[in-house]
Amino acid sequence: YTKMPSVIANLDGEAKNLASVMFLGGFRPSDMDGLNIESINFKTGAILGAKLKGGKRNIVLSDPILDILRSQKGNRTSGSLFNNVKSAQKTFPDGVEVFKPNAQKYVIENITSYNFRNANESMHAELDTSRDLRRVITGRAGADQGAGYVTGRAKRIAATEAGNKIAAKVAAYTGTNSVSQLLSNLGYDNVSEKTSRIAVTQD
Repeated sequence: YTKMPSVIANLDGEAKNLASVMFLGGFRPSDMDGLNIESINFKTGAILGAKLKGGKRNIVLSDPILDILRSQKGNRTSGSLFNNVKSAQKTFPDGVEVFKPNAQKYVIENITSYNFRNANESMHAELDTSRDLRRVITGRAGADQGAGYVTGRAKRIAATEAGNKIAAKVAAYTGTNSVSQLLSNLGYDNVSEKTSRIAVTQD
């Protein structure tokens, strides 16, 4: 985890934004493929019934993920959020040194979205995030699931906070003392006030 911010910061454009979303939220590239700007409420992070490559999805984005997607959107008001997910999706150049506990040694591996997905699931398990809540903040809730989290204010806030806790854990694992600093390390300058208020604690 400590090496990933510098690796991601050296990527450009859509590749960096997609990698950042995977790193902080455990999303798969397919979760962003087909996502239109018009489907996202950029004030609340709510996405209701978006038609993605994997089917219709209800999603609530964490504040840091929303900051990254605002950067990806730029000044555009409509159209596909990511123009070419397939091109942006790739393993990181030259691989990354990771520690293998079973072998008790470091090895060089190519890192993919599956590594981030698995790490994200482990963090949710540590936080005891409920199954329904986990599905809606990781892009797995289908059209008939999670709508209450997207449309109901109290549930939506709970989902946002759950996603923010994951971002705080990622920041802690990278050795960063704030989520806003982590985003800065990834190469993002315009961090929202909501993101800047996310605390990184020992747990």
